[in-house]
Amino acid sequence: MTEALIWAILHWIAALALATFLAVLIVRVFILFLEAMTRSKENSQPGIWIQANWGGLGGALSGWRISDAIIYLLLLSLLLGGLILAIVSLPSTMQTPPAGQNAGEQQKQKTETGIKNDQAKTAAESSGRVGTTDSATTDTRSTTPSTLAPSPKKASQ
Repeated sequence: MTEALIWAILHWIAALALATFLAVLIVRVFILFLEAMTRSKENSQPGIWIQANWGGLGGALSGWRISDAIIYLLLLSLLLGGLILAIVSLPSTMQTPPAGQNAGEQQKQKTETGIKNDQAKTAAESSGRVGTTDSATTDTRSTTPSTLAPSPKKASQ
């Protein structure tokens, strides 16, 4: 096996491990969210709620209280975003050839492209345009205003 194939396999193994870890973590947090939504002896205030306390000793002991369910929802959204980012950012390492082409045709196409580039380079060097490899994209015309604008006719005719 080639080194590139080994790295591609290792890349996919790491991606699958990350996706599996995040999926298990998401399921566990969702179960905690469902438990936080039900009433039990440990949870006297089930559901989603936010309390603001502006009183206290001269206003110094004020603050906010939120339910555990909101914390779990925020954690779920963070984990889902991480999972989506991990899946979307995976590059496709295995490239499939276009329809009707096999490996021999692809190699022939690469060789022909290389020959065309070499011919363009030698043509550019022989015509005095050293440093350019693609003569089709090189514009040798002068862009000074005198060559672009038509010459004015003399009024004395």
